[in-house]
Amino acid sequence: MRVYDAFETSEKLTTEGRECEITFGGKKIATVWVRPADASLNPDYRREIATMSAGLVKGGLEELDDATDRELLYTVYARAVIVDWAWEDPDDQKDKALKFNEKNAVALFKRAPKFFEGIQRAALRWAEFRRAHEEDVAGN
Repeated sequence: MRVYDAFETSEKLTTEGRECEITFGGKKIATVWVRPADASLNPDYRREIATMSAGLVKGGLEELDDATDRELLYTVYARAVIVDWAWEDPDDQKDKALKFNEKNAVALFKRAPKFFEGIQRAALRWAEFRRAHEEDVAGN
């Protein structure tokens, strides 16, 4: 059985992303379409991680401070995990404009790290499903 079949997704979902609602204070503030944050399921994620790692090694960086490490993770997500987003005012449920692009995403994540954590949890679900399936297949 293919990994994609194990948790009822498809290559199309892996390409186009899965719709996830982001809530704050119990109210929906955004819908974000995310792809897996798993190198074995998302070739763009794998490529971005490899490219950044190679650049860091080539640049002679052996250790990163927490702020730089976090900003690099924000950039990887903006480039390879998030497909798009739509914002909503929780009080009047009207759409709000904040165009999705790498610059806006990284800036928003810096200002609202809890928002990033919500997206990160959604994108990491694929890896959790995959691990659970592999354990079931292995009989663990």
